[in-house]
Amino acid sequence: EGPGLLVMDEFQMLGDPMRGVHYELAVALAPKATQLLFLSGSVANPRDVVDWLQRIGRDAVLIEHKTRPVPLEETDLGNLPDSQFVQSRSPSSPRPVFDRTGGSFWPRMIGRAMREELAPGLVFAPRRAAAEQIAQAIASAIPVRDPLRLTPAQEATAGKSLTKLLRNRVAYHHSGLSYAARAGVVESLAKAGQLNVVVATMGLAAGINFSMRSVIVTDRRYFAGN
Repeated sequence: EGPGLLVMDEFQMLGDPMRGVHYELAVALAPKATQLLFLSGSVANPRDVVDWLQRIGRDAVLIEHKTRPVPLEETDLGNLPDSQFVQSRSPSSPRPVFDRTGGSFWPRMIGRAMREELAPGLVFAPRRAAAEQIAQAIASAIPVRDPLRLTPAQEATAGKSLTKLLRNRVAYHHSGLSYAARAGVVESLAKAGQLNVVVATMGLAAGINFSMRSVIVTDRRYFAGN
């Protein structure tokens, strides 16, 4: 016998080539007396899921709301003015070369966003190494007037490298960090509004539960497996 109600969050994972089968099995094996409730804020084809449920004998109904409490706006960072740390170079110094994998490019873009009051910002990077490199470049280039004070426990959990960035109100977030560092330090500080920038891999996109003013995607490509 199953429960009276089975709630499945993030049901867009039905289409995931690795984890989708676990969702399908749970649904297919649930007793007919168990009511199913699927939730998602990002599924693209809910009608297809309804059709599938009906084919396996479920009386499925789609309840859909397209109204966003916070409307989305798209901004071209290239049209925003440079932040002060870029403008402060002397007229005789050579113009910097911007590398999209790190270097000066993303610090310059984040500087523009912060100057336009678009912080806190969430920056998505395609790989762990890129997330760390971009976070380190941003923390090194953008001055912070009020460094973040961390508790000894937070510093011990985060480690030296991440702690140094956190003091500048910048963090990286990926599965290479411990759960305690991700959820207990980075995410808790982001929820409290203590971070200006979080650079993360796409794994954070499915379960993000803290508010950010803006989102920047550094690469449209994503590699899974080979």
